[in-house]
Order: sequence, then structure tokens, then C-alpha cells
Amino acid sequence: MNRTRLFPVTVLLLLTTGCGSVPPPAGESDTSASSSGSESASGTELSASSDPGTTTTTTGADSGTDAGSTDTGTIFIEGTGGCGEAPGGAFWHCTFECDVRATNECPDGEKCMPWANDGGNAWNATRCSPVDPEPATAGDPCTAEGSAVSGIDDCALYSMCWGVDPDTLMGTCEAFCDSADASACADPQECVDLNEATFALCLTPCNPLDAEACPAGEECRLTSSGAPYCLPAQGGAVQGNSGICGESMCSEESLCVDPALIPECRSECCTPWCDLGDPDADATCAAAGAGLTCVPYYRRGAAPAGLEMLGACTAG
Repeated sequence: MNRTRLFPVTVLLLLTTGCGSVPPPAGESDTSASSSGSESASGTELSASSDPGTTTTTTGADSGTDAGSTDTGTIFIEGTGGCGEAPGGAFWHCTFECDVRATNECPDGEKCMPWANDGGNAWNATRCSPVDPEPATAGDPCTAEGSAVSGIDDCALYSMCWGVDPDTLMGTCEAFCDSADASACADPQECVDLNEATFALCLTPCNPLDAEACPAGEECRLTSSGAPYCLPAQGGAVQGNSGICGESMCSEESLCVDPALIPECRSECCTPWCDLGDPDADATCAAAGAGLTCVPYYRRGAAPAGLEMLGACTAG
């Protein structure tokens, strides 16, 4: 069995839908950018405003409400109008990005939040968003507004709505942490930078080979940090070497890899995890696809503690 080959894969920002390919093993460079789309986050309308270089975001029941109206819904105007309240019950948002780990850089009544600024389904930027008048605290149920990646929710300062159901937009408030602080999270959790360090949360490390690694409602998934952690369950079916990860999500028992690693794969495809210590690992991989063997996921000496025997079924 080959145990020296590095297993490179393409990069993925953590998606709320779970689609896409995983980040490269420790020590490897990113080979693809974050996902994007032509449509805005669900429930939110983005349109050009009268001020060049600005964007008007309207939420609520009447997306056609203008900034001078007091009809249903709240109008959030991003642009050069400053920060805070605007005429007609609207709310000016600051245009600068902020740091979720720093002392709050946003105006009073706002908090720094990750969001998707490209209309996609992955957090890729930060923004100042209004703090709910009666915010939920860490561990409490919460609700996101518009979409899971809108950057607007009812959680308190320094926290976000996490594990949001795309249908109900409900999740649980989780506090941000500082990955530079070794004591930021209670053992066994670790403070993990997500989505190219857009934000960080306390997560539990896990082994994809252990079916009981995560509690009910969570799955062991790779993150953009390059290591697997317990994340809100996202579902997904085993795709084999015919599956295209961008169209359908891999199961918890598999991962999304570069097409060069899977024979006859046209795009990023799903392939099973495997145990390098299992004498039948190569046979198991061969059953998953012709020409597949169990190959180490991490470079020699680079695997996190407890993941030294983690492999993936790829072309040997």
C-alpha cells in the first residue's frame, strides 16, 4: 500500500449547503476560489442605488418599499450615507469590512458579522449589521434574516446564528472566538478559523473514520482549516466516481476531490474515506471505483493527532 503520496484536493469555503470540494491537506496551497452565484441570498433583493458605487438591500414583506416609506419591512442602505438611522425608518450600513474577533468596530447598535457579499451561499466577507433589541445569547435558538448567509440575525454582539436550517432559517447562537488564544475554547473544542479566516468558532475535532465521532445532529466534515471538525448535519449521498460535488453533496463517509485523482471523473467527484491501517482498505477502495487505492490524506508528519491513518480512495 502506498503511504507516501500526498493527497491534494481543491479548496472550499464552508458552504451552508455543503456543496463543493474540500480544502487541501496541511502544507498545500489553495487551488480554487470561493463559490459565487448570479442570484442574491434567498429572501433578499439587491439592486443598484442612485448613489454610484452603493447597493440598496431591502428586506421584509414588501421588497419594493423605498427609503422614504414606513411600510412593512426594514430598509438597509449600504453606501455613503454614513452609519445608523436614515430618513423614513431606513438604516444606513457602514461600507467598511470589520473584524469579528476585534473589539466591536461598528457603530452603536451594530455588530460585525460574516456574510456572502457575492450572492453565493458561502460566507466570504464581513459587514456591520444591526443588533436585535432583545438578542439571543450563545446556546439559545436564533433566526437569520433573508438567508443563512445574509449577516443579519437576532444573536447578541460577538455571536452569530450557526447551523441555520435553509427552510426555517433557525439555528443556534454561537460565540466568535480568537484562534490566536489557545484558551479560547473549553476542551475538547478548538477555536477554528473558517472561510479563509472570515470568522472563527469553537468546534470539536473529529475523525471521519469514526461513525460516532460527533453528537446527534452533527457530522464530521473537513473545514477550510484543512482539518475535520463536527459541523451541523448537512446530509448528502455517496456519489462514487460518477458524482459531481458541485451538483450534489458527498456523504459524511466521503469527500470531494480533484478530478485528476479519480478515473473518468469529469469534475470534482466524491470518493470514500479509508483507513490506512485496514488490510482490506485497497480492496474496499477498488470496490468503490476502478483503479482506486487507499492513499494517505495528509503528508507524512503533517497529520493532526489521531488522524495519522486517515486515507482517501484515489488513483494510486
